[in-house]
Amino acid sequence: MSAVAAGARESVAGPGGRRANESQFRALVGLGLVVVLLVAAVSGLWWLEHRDRQTEVARNAALPAAPAAAVTLLSYDYRSVDQDLRRARAMLTGGYRDEFAVEAGQVTAPAARAQHITTHATVIGSAVVRADPDEVVVLLFVNQSTRSSRSPAVQLSAHRIQLTMALVGGHWLVSKLERV
Repeated sequence: MSAVAAGARESVAGPGGRRANESQFRALVGLGLVVVLLVAAVSGLWWLEHRDRQTEVARNAALPAAPAAAVTLLSYDYRSVDQDLRRARAMLTGGYRDEFAVEAGQVTAPAARAQHITTHATVIGSAVVRADPDEVVVLLFVNQSTRSSRSPAVQLSAHRIQLTMALVGGHWLVSKLERV
């Protein structure tokens, strides 16, 4: 290599050429990190907004389903108790459906037939307690009228119940019923 060629190479890179390249590389890495962080932040915000929209849809769908389920669960007539309880079981999820079936078969149906119990529930108010896209907890204020052979006069009672509604196969079903 000639002295002229070596001098030309040195003048292009210059004595600080390596430092300039390292500075540019660091700037590009820093810029890349900023871009990655911005993409992550925007993605996170989009996901939160999407989840909020899904939760609002769930709240709006489960809130009217809960009173209808409560009325079906808490209303029966001794003359049609088996059909009434079968209709109620259809509104329940697997685990709670099994629990309900045991109680209905061992307690509710026999007592209804033996004492000629007729009961009718009316929901007078409801509110969402907590909501997620696939589960909504609803507080219900329920009036229940009951008549039986032991007490032919209508007995009125007021209840507060909390239904946990789960989205199963596109339908809102009761996964838990609690008296509060």
